[in-house]
Amino acid sequence: MQAALSTDAEAKRQMLRESEASLRACIAMDPADPRSYVVLGKLLMQQKRYDEARKLYADGTTATGGRLCMGQAGG
Repeated sequence: MQAALSTDAEAKRQMLRESEASLRACIAMDPADPRSYVVLGKLLMQQKRYDEARKLYADGTTATGGRLCMGQAGG
């Protein structure tokens, strides 16, 4: 049972790493699109990486001309 739990935890960590890499690639391809910043910020917050999320949101706000808010990120 313990081996299954550690395997599940490792699989989750791997998925989080892959998701983060994909979102950072999206930001690099289109830094003016606020959606990737919002989703990546949430991912970082879920991992308690608050300082990184705060910097990402600040950078995203600058890169998107201030459009980085939930009301405008979906459009």
